[in-house]
Amino acid sequence: MKKNKSGKYLKYAIGEIVLVVIGILIALQINNWNEQRKSNIKSTVFLNSLKNDLKNDFSQMDSIYRFRMQREKIFELLNQEIEFYSEGSKNLIDSLYSETQGRNPTFFPTVGAYNGALNSGTFEDLNNEALKQSIRSLYEHYYKRLFYNGEKLDDRVEKISWEHLTFFNKSKSKIFDPTVIQSGQLLAQSEYLRTTNNIYIELLITNKSQIKQVMSLIEKELN
Repeated sequence: MKKNKSGKYLKYAIGEIVLVVIGILIALQINNWNEQRKSNIKSTVFLNSLKNDLKNDFSQMDSIYRFRMQREKIFELLNQEIEFYSEGSKNLIDSLYSETQGRNPTFFPTVGAYNGALNSGTFEDLNNEALKQSIRSLYEHYYKRLFYNGEKLDDRVEKISWEHLTFFNKSKSKIFDPTVIQSGQLLAQSEYLRTTNNIYIELLITNKSQIKQVMSLIEKELN
C-alpha cells in the first residue's frame, strides 16, 4: 500500500471474483444441460413405450370393433325374424339368438407406460403441452368412458343371460318357450342388447380416432 499498489491488488481481487463467478455459471449451465439431456432421454423412452402400448390398444379395439359390427348384423337379422315370426323361422331365430349369447369382449387398456410416467414425474417433464393434454385426455376421459360402458355392457349381458334361462336351452341352442317370441319379450331383449352394442361401437370408433391423433403427436415429438 505504501508503494501505491492497492489499486492493482483491488483489480486482481475483482478479476479473481469474476473468474470464480464465470466458473460457477459455466458449471451450472453444464449441469442444466446434463439434467435436460437426462430428462430428454427419459421422455424419449416414455414416448416410445407409450407408442407401443397404444399400438396394442388400437389392435385390441379394432378386433373388438369388428366383432361388435358382426354382432350388430346378427341383432339386425334376429330382430327382423322376430318381427315377422312364423313357425318356419323358428330354427333360424334359435341359431341367431344363440350367436348373441356367446363371447362378449370388451376393452381393457394397457396403462403400464402411462402410469409409470405419472409415478416417476416423467409425464410432467414433457415440454409439449398439447401432447401432454392429448395423452391425459385419452387415458383419463376417453378410455375411462369406454371402460365404464364396457362394464355396463357386461352387466346387461349377464342380466339377460340369467333371464334367458327361463326360456332358452343353451346346450341345445334352442328357445323352448316360443311364447317369448310372440309376446315381444325376445324382441325387447334383443333391442336392449343391440342398443348397448351400438353405443359401444360408437365409443370404439371415437377412441380409435383419439389413439391415431395421439400417436401422430408422439411421432412429431420424437422426430
